Amino acid sequence: MAADKRADMVALCKGNLKAVAELKRDTHADLWTALSTQLDRLYTRDKDTSGFGLYVVFWFGSKRKGSVPVGPDGHRPTTALELETVLQSTIPDEAKERLQVIALDVSDLNER
Repeated sequence: MAADKRADMVALCKGNLKAVAELKRDTHADLWTALSTQLDRLYTRDKDTSGFGLYVVFWFGSKRKGSVPVGPDGHRPTTALELETVLQSTIPDEAKERLQVIALDVSDLNER
């Protein structure tokens, strides 16, 4: 990666194209800032990403240990969809075409 930084996940594609992703648990202290401070500032700067990146947050639901940090809107999300929506709203307009957010609901995996 650019400046010797390491993304959580990098897929190498044909022609030296890289797809980068930052991964976080729903309880991570940097949940609300990692999209800009890590993914965009550090990883999408690599020339082979063309500025594109994916922010993936794992939603553990009611079985999680710890709690989801309060969001920028002053509330704690209660569903994966709500988390995803609030995170998407933090993407600056000029970056919406190249940054994506996915809140991956893994709460039902806790039941297995």
